[in-house]
Amino acid sequence: MRTQRIRTRLGQAIIGALAAALLIQTLGLVALADETAQATTLTDATPVAGLLPGSAAGSFAYYEVAYPGDGLELEVQVVFSEHDRTISPQLGFNLYGPNGYAAVGTEVDDGAYKAVSYAADDAATLVIQVYNYGDTTLSYSVTAVGLPEVVAEEAIAEVASEEATQEDVDAAEAVETTLATGVSGTLVGNAAGAFERYTLGYDGDEATVTVSLSLWPLDPSYANAIGFTVYSPDGAVVARGVNTETHGVLEADFASDVAGDYTIAIYNYAADIAVGYLLTAAA
Repeated sequence: MRTQRIRTRLGQAIIGALAAALLIQTLGLVALADETAQATTLTDATPVAGLLPGSAAGSFAYYEVAYPGDGLELEVQVVFSEHDRTISPQLGFNLYGPNGYAAVGTEVDDGAYKAVSYAADDAATLVIQVYNYGDTTLSYSVTAVGLPEVVAEEAIAEVASEEATQEDVDAAEAVETTLATGVSGTLVGNAAGAFERYTLGYDGDEATVTVSLSLWPLDPSYANAIGFTVYSPDGAVVARGVNTETHGVLEADFASDVAGDYTIAIYNYAADIAVGYLLTAAA
């Protein structure tokens, strides 16, 4: 009888532990769903930068990728501003997918960055959870490498269309600034994107226009999260700023036979990072 009671109690304990584990997992999934409600969507191989404070309980940032399926090879990469052996175990990211899929970023190139590869036949929304369990605020960048160019272009066009419905576009459209002499300002970054827009009237005579953007200060840890895009009157992307040999200076050339108002959108995805800028455009 005593043996039977011990077995009964042991069975109850095991059942209780399993129930508790299931409850914790369920609560964890609910918490993850709540946290990812404000996740930033990665649309191409452009790194998105941010700052993550340290916390013994963990601090987190979330990103999403619209994975198209068809066996596409996707690699998620996260680079931290510091990665020495004493703090590396406290930093990293998890990748969550459908049907309970989960993977942990592993070190590449002796800890230069952490990465996870993903490939599947079915399309899915993937969630990236970047974490910091250390005691220091660190900057980082996250990149989704391998998305097809057509997906990236469609996503950018969709974002541009959505941005065009925002109230601040009214002010942007009203700006008819002569950019030859340059316009300057300060742009504070946001993980979801912060923007300044300028309108450039163009005759459609196929004359080449050079757009130049000078940025300061510009630390390498978040440099790739800041730049500019040029849109045609119908919202299509005609040029993107690329780095020049001069640190902190991006340029792009475009020429077209379409006349109208072209939009130059400066963006800053480096959360809470303020940069000064000087924008010029000249034929």
